[in-house]
Amino acid sequence: MGLTDIILIFFKRFLKVSSLLFIILTLLLSKVFARVTFVDSFVVSSQESGPQGLAFNTDGTKMFVMGYDGDDVNEYTLSTGFDVSTASFVDSFDVSSQDTVPSGLAFNTDGMVSNTF
Repeated sequence: MGLTDIILIFFKRFLKVSSLLFIILTLLLSKVFARVTFVDSFVVSSQESGPQGLAFNTDGTKMFVMGYDGDDVNEYTLSTGFDVSTASFVDSFDVSSQDTVPSGLAFNTDGMVSNTF
């Protein structure tokens, strides 16, 4: 692993932490956080024991999880939008050739994965 790869890994982690801090501050400032209540959970450890990124499609019927262990994006179908208790594993997509330490993902406007970081 060269210096460029190390710098890229640290830059990606910086962006992840910066994005997370921005989201937390936004939630706290808008008081959305005060109205959040726990509803349900879904365990993804069969596919990814170190999950780092989570995304949903626009109607909440697809959930995508990415992490360190699999170097892949795991896709789940939710029979009820955004209700993780209805999730079932569909497939995974290997991203190890694009990113050696994936930790998050983002979608473009047409719903395609546009970036892993």
